[in-house]
Amino acid sequence: MRTPLKTSLTIAVAVVACVLTGLSVNANTISVGVISTAPDGSGGTLWTYPIIFNNSAIDASQPTSFDLNDFGALKTTGPLASGFSFSPGVAFNLTTPLVGPNFGLPGFQPNNPAVSDVVITFTASANLGSGSQTFNLVLDTALTGLGGTANFFSQDKVATGALAGSPNAVQQNITTPQGVSTPDGGSAVALLGMALAGIEFLRRKFKS
Repeated sequence: MRTPLKTSLTIAVAVVACVLTGLSVNANTISVGVISTAPDGSGGTLWTYPIIFNNSAIDASQPTSFDLNDFGALKTTGPLASGFSFSPGVAFNLTTPLVGPNFGLPGFQPNNPAVSDVVITFTASANLGSGSQTFNLVLDTALTGLGGTANFFSQDKVATGALAGSPNAVQQNITTPQGVSTPDGGSAVALLGMALAGIEFLRRKFKS
């Protein structure tokens, strides 16, 4: 049986881990998997975003969509004539507004209003079932740097189960060509130090 002190420390560690990673819960969502990059063969970079549908239903009347903040302009002179490749088997539109939808969520990073988002809006409805399906969204950019951190927002509906048909909105940290620069090693160490100091404070408080 856990003591109150051990329970409190466990909760504190879990909270700190969530703050540092900024990851969303993936059940009943549209989310992003492990992002990868590769040269596009014409001086730019292909960014691949695995778009994961978990127990997800697409509803054109809602509408269902997702938004990658601060990607920037698509490069249409490389291997992808339209600047992107995406084949989820459901009709969609791709737009590049300066500020796309956030579905009422606050976001982990500021959305730069001078850099285009990439927004996929589905124009047909489909139930992708209770399992998990992944479709790669490949975007071409003229930029070749490492990029930075940005928000991913999505909205869909729960496909199956007790909450079937319920609307769902989630947010997640991702990397984009023009996202916010990640902290350097010193900043990361400082953040970790503050987190550990908070845990030590809680430990002493409950001990007293």
